[in-house]
Amino acid sequence: MRNGNALERPERLERENRRLRLMMVLVVATVGMLVWPGMSQQRHKTIQAETFQLVDEAGVVRATLTLADGIPHVQAFDKSGKLQVQFSVSEAAPKPLLVERDRGVTRAPTQADFERIYQMVKQRLEAEGRLVTYGMRLLGDKTDAPSPTTK
Repeated sequence: MRNGNALERPERLERENRRLRLMMVLVVATVGMLVWPGMSQQRHKTIQAETFQLVDEAGVVRATLTLADGIPHVQAFDKSGKLQVQFSVSEAAPKPLLVERDRGVTRAPTQADFERIYQMVKQRLEAEGRLVTYGMRLLGDKTDAPSPTTK
């Protein structure tokens, strides 16, 4: 009786060993089939389109990058979807355009416009205590900024 058990045991171990090998081959094949297509696809470094839209949580378009009539445009909109500022590149030269929503006018900005925008940004950042100005450049936190006056 002991001899029967001794003969059955190696056969049982061989069957289990074959099943384990078959399972390993199936697992490796399955993993290979899942991983291989991802590895073989070429990754693109450039995304190409004629229009890009940046949309907020409510689905309102807040910014666009478009190519209209062969001219690139970058536009920014407020929360209600009204155009606030637009930058365009024409054949002549790049030109930022300001949109005066109260008057419904689109025009090229003047030096006074740039100064007004700069002052608004400066006041807001200083009120929040986050940034200081040094000349016309905005610098990091007040702790990192050099002293505006030198002696």
